[in-house]
Amino acid sequence: MFELSDNIEVTVITDIGIDRRSAVIIDNIYKNPEEVREFVSSRNKYGAKGGMPGDRVIEETCEVKENLKPLFDDLCFDQDVWGKPTDRSSYEEQWDKAIFMCNIINDETIKNNLVGLIPHQDNYRLQPMSGQFGVVIYLNTPEECKGGTSIWSMEGQMSIDNSLYPYLYHIRNESYDTIQSIMDLKFRKECLLEMKYNRAVMYPTDILHSAELKLGWFSDYSRIAQVLFL
Repeated sequence: MFELSDNIEVTVITDIGIDRRSAVIIDNIYKNPEEVREFVSSRNKYGAKGGMPGDRVIEETCEVKENLKPLFDDLCFDQDVWGKPTDRSSYEEQWDKAIFMCNIINDETIKNNLVGLIPHQDNYRLQPMSGQFGVVIYLNTPEECKGGTSIWSMEGQMSIDNSLYPYLYHIRNESYDTIQSIMDLKFRKECLLEMKYNRAVMYPTDILHSAELKLGWFSDYSRIAQVLFL
């Protein structure tokens, strides 16, 4: 089901922000993206953890690794793209436990967790995890696509040492407009990796990023995005 397309297009984005980081866009990633969408709709949804404003579909399957790993083996070890070597043992460990995981977000779930709009990292220097790269695969149809994944800096830093969650706890009951004001005050958007049907975007897990979301964008349908951590 997760077979790669024969028409994949890879675009490398370089010199993002003050740290001159990189990201990768992979268009036409799946041969049959509608099949993956149908798979998502047929599965149970669970409340997401880790501060994400939405639900999650999780399915144990080896097909994700079997089909996607060859593509990312090439991309993840291209030192010219990332500017530093990739730890192979950590990378292989992530693939050994790879599953199908998909985030489902809409207006209602955003309202239930507004601080989920605040940029975060998946990997902090003082709170390390195994994954070195985050991958988001957009599964919304063309007419449903809005926003994408944004890369940010905070007070001149694209990568911070510790999670912002202790701070977020104190603003968890603020309004949508207040959260947006905090975003404008404390963060600077360095790059938007635009949402497009059957597109994957890939970025280092140690940089500030967030789903690009606005109330009203996903009121009639949900944002559907498969995620991987490599």
